[in-house]
Amino acid sequence: MKNSYYKKTFTISIVVLFFITALIPVISSNTGVPSPKDLTNNYYLNNYVNAHWKFDECSGDILEDSSGHNYDGAIYGATWVDGYSGCALDFDGIDDYVDLNAHIGGLGFNKTDDLIFSFYFRSLSSSDGLIYSMSNSDGSLLKFFIELNSDGYLEVSITTPSCGFLLTSNYTYNDGLWHHAEIIYNGIASNPTITIYVDNSFESSITIWVCHFEIDGFKKAKIGINCFNSTKPFNGEIDEFKIIKYPGGNKQEPPIIDGPTSGKPEVEYYFNITINDPEEDDLWVLIDWNDSWIDNWVGPYSSGQQAMFSHEWAEEGIYEIRAKVKDIWGESSWSTHTIVIGNIPPDKPVINGTVAGKPGITYHYTFTSIDPNDDEVSYYINWGDGTSTDWTDFRPSGEPGYIDSHSWDQGKYIIQAKTKDIYDAESEWTEFTITMPREKTTRNSFLNILWNNPNLFTLFQRFFQLVGL
Repeated sequence: MKNSYYKKTFTISIVVLFFITALIPVISSNTGVPSPKDLTNNYYLNNYVNAHWKFDECSGDILEDSSGHNYDGAIYGATWVDGYSGCALDFDGIDDYVDLNAHIGGLGFNKTDDLIFSFYFRSLSSSDGLIYSMSNSDGSLLKFFIELNSDGYLEVSITTPSCGFLLTSNYTYNDGLWHHAEIIYNGIASNPTITIYVDNSFESSITIWVCHFEIDGFKKAKIGINCFNSTKPFNGEIDEFKIIKYPGGNKQEPPIIDGPTSGKPEVEYYFNITINDPEEDDLWVLIDWNDSWIDNWVGPYSSGQQAMFSHEWAEEGIYEIRAKVKDIWGESSWSTHTIVIGNIPPDKPVINGTVAGKPGITYHYTFTSIDPNDDEVSYYINWGDGTSTDWTDFRPSGEPGYIDSHSWDQGKYIIQAKTKDIYDAESEWTEFTITMPREKTTRNSFLNILWNNPNLFTLFQRFFQLVGL
């Protein structure tokens, strides 16, 4: 019996372990952002491959491009060796390189383009070595470098006479092992973002202003050496070099949020997030619930898919839900959706009307208040002269509001008003200052005497003539 019990327990444990193991990939595949390798090998990116040198010729002096663009390179000095996959080229760190100058018109890029540079490399070098370089004719105006520096750090740089950047990996890779690097350039008109991944792990990223440059600024391109002066030769092996380019930048549309606009605290509410991508790329969703809780990059989802999310708020308030999407190229702008949790008092009313008038004349004033819950509202008005209008009948929130009339004696008055909703939640007071001045006289008393006595006016006129005035 004891052995039977242990066998049964062991069998159940194995079954439970099997289900847990089977479940984990399902959970993982629907959360977070997959590694760059998973993304660049995704089927929809095949349409964006600009160049792909597989290094599988294993002999000869031509490095063939399999992208269909025929950006074949001329091999100078580099020798064929066993690679990460099939064959690779070994660069001696002295003067070996692959010349791609004939294809610079297709390999160059604009500041606003989106690109991914993906390649495998292996090196033991302690000298600076350029894995890939592009520039203008003499490097004085525009340079783009991917480099393994003397300390073993991977570097990416764009340089112009007046601006540029240098992004460096966090770890060193001159250890004699094969490494897979992916450099993502997300170009926009102002501040492009450049990110380095190595072996499917995030290394570093920078978002920085870069001077404007265009594709025709590049005139030379080489693998394994500085393209304009043959310095910084790479000492090591390179395999499977791929460039993915989306000219003009890949676009991301903000998602559409559909769900309730009001609710109660500690009740879970559901929202449909509709996502669309102009290029039908896979997308990830980020949602900020405006209560210090963020659902951070959940996905991937197919373009056109509707995803359901839920959330509950602990406290009453007005919450602006924000959501955005991202694909491998970049992020969309935010979309918003407002929900009111609990009963929120109406906004204090806005008063419109005359600010100055004549005593005894009746003037009309409009009072308008918006209720966040869209409840009907009632108005209370203090006219500032000891009289008031008691709570009015309830009427719809917002326009046209409530119109009332009043007259005052001469003086300065402050109209006060507030509103309440159908649950007796009151707004704050609002104030509106008016003035009812005395009627101004057009002439002073002396002028009135002259006006009413024409003969006296004539005498004064003659007097002024005699004295020369």
